[in-house]
Amino acid sequence: MKRINCNLIDVCTKITDGAHWSPKSVKEGIPMASVKDMTDFGFNIESCRKISEEDYKKLVKNDCKPLKNDILIAKDGSYLKHVFVWKEEKDLAILSSIAILRPNLEKIDSAYLAKYLQSPFVKKSMANYVSGAAIPRIILKDFKQFSISIPKKINEQKNIAIILSNYDGLIENNEKRIKVLENIAKLIYEEWFVRFKFPGHEKVKMIDSETEFGIIPEGWKVKPFSDFCSKITDGTHEVIKPVKDGFYMVSATNLKDGFIDFSRTHFISEKDHKKIMLRSKPEKGDILFSKIGTIGNIAVVKQDFEFSIKNIALFKPLSNELSSFIYSYFNNDSNLANFSTKASGTSQKFFSLAFLRNMNMVYPEEKIILNFDRVVCPILEQRHILNKKNQNLRKTRDLLLPKLISGEIDVTKLDIKLNQEIVNT
Repeated sequence: MKRINCNLIDVCTKITDGAHWSPKSVKEGIPMASVKDMTDFGFNIESCRKISEEDYKKLVKNDCKPLKNDILIAKDGSYLKHVFVWKEEKDLAILSSIAILRPNLEKIDSAYLAKYLQSPFVKKSMANYVSGAAIPRIILKDFKQFSISIPKKINEQKNIAIILSNYDGLIENNEKRIKVLENIAKLIYEEWFVRFKFPGHEKVKMIDSETEFGIIPEGWKVKPFSDFCSKITDGTHEVIKPVKDGFYMVSATNLKDGFIDFSRTHFISEKDHKKIMLRSKPEKGDILFSKIGTIGNIAVVKQDFEFSIKNIALFKPLSNELSSFIYSYFNNDSNLANFSTKASGTSQKFFSLAFLRNMNMVYPEEKIILNFDRVVCPILEQRHILNKKNQNLRKTRDLLLPKLISGEIDVTKLDIKLNQEIVNT
């Protein structure tokens, strides 16, 4: 495979970034994205703030609108965390925290360039250009001058991109399925325990609870969390020295979408781990809840292996059936919004263990809990299975990516159709 050595600017018609001024937000308008709105495959449009059409037109004139086939890269703050191809023509503007690489499609394939920039050895090299203390960033000049080595033939670039995209396609599809399942579980909880439209509700009388919760179904009680958990505790508050190999240390940033992301954790020693385990030992079915700083991130423990937690609350349900219910309670937007207003602290919000233990909630009759678990537990379990599949797909892709990009594996010797069949199995 013949390769060419050049700078990024040599294979791009333009390297720029988004707006260096921030238009006023409006309720209804055109999305404006920043680094925080980026995902592995695009933007979370729902989280983007909106700007007026007038301001949007100004930004379009300043080339702050990504075009189809552009490469978008997180360059400020969470630099290089997300790199993806913009695959559509859509009204959207971006802030300067995102770099825009506009490939010369006669010299380089967009999908290949995105994969190239996601490679670990490339990210490591680009990290050498990071500047800034308060907000680390890579400036455009360094993007332009960054040296790359790529296959000379476009077809070879495309074939590498196809192989790697097979993995990404399945991962993205699984993530969509996970989101659908999540929404179904949330809607069921909302219907049963917020609107009180649970099975058989027509035959149940509504009564005044004489609490802040107002009218509730007869037979339901207002109880503190400590009544249906065998233990409510939290992880260490100490700064623990990382080690090269040992036990995972999970913090609030590792809780995402109901799962624990171990890929971004660090290790601690066995001695430190055993000390933390005396205070908090996460086990299958337990609920993890981030209670300091970024509050409200949750996850259900599904792992068989031991790990430690830091600044995370640990809820141990009295029964397996309660696990789905407690998780769904914390995953409900109105519940989270309600008790988040009661958080302590000024510069950094937090929940004390005393607050979490004594926090009241509306507790239904046991038969309703059992019925809810029979309906929702399989949904949450299917999410876990899909997430596990994605972990394995990412692991395989990430092992293959640097070898294909560097030329260690000759793409001409790989059967692309066979690879696709393997991925889709």
